[in-house]
Amino acid sequence: MIEACISLRHNGETLLKKRGDILCVKLPGSPWGSMEKKFHTIIEMEDAVLEAALIAMRNNGETHPVISNPYSVYEDVQTDLPEGKKFVQRNLTVRSSKYLDVDALPDKEKADVLDSTKTKEKITLDKVEIKERVK
Repeated sequence: MIEACISLRHNGETLLKKRGDILCVKLPGSPWGSMEKKFHTIIEMEDAVLEAALIAMRNNGETHPVISNPYSVYEDVQTDLPEGKKFVQRNLTVRSSKYLDVDALPDKEKADVLDSTKTKEKITLDKVEIKERVK
């Protein structure tokens, strides 16, 4: 089990930034900032690969390991330079390939999650469905 910080995009979606994006993940019991809990929401979710990576980071001395943008997708763009040299630039194409469908939450939960005037409680797995973004 891991905890994830979910973007709520109160000001609307823009280009790569979508409501429900998974911004970062931590192990349960790691602290979250008050601003994270006010403007985003925290959920519990399952991802064995990320959990194993976080545990390895903790075992290597990080007190509260965090992985930022764990589901981001990049595209390498190559540019040919003079003298046969090449330059490769990594461009972010999808900020989060997995997301929480906030609109699928029950009405009361959805209203509480979207209320930026109060700090939110963590949403548990039985209330959450993580979906794959389709391109």
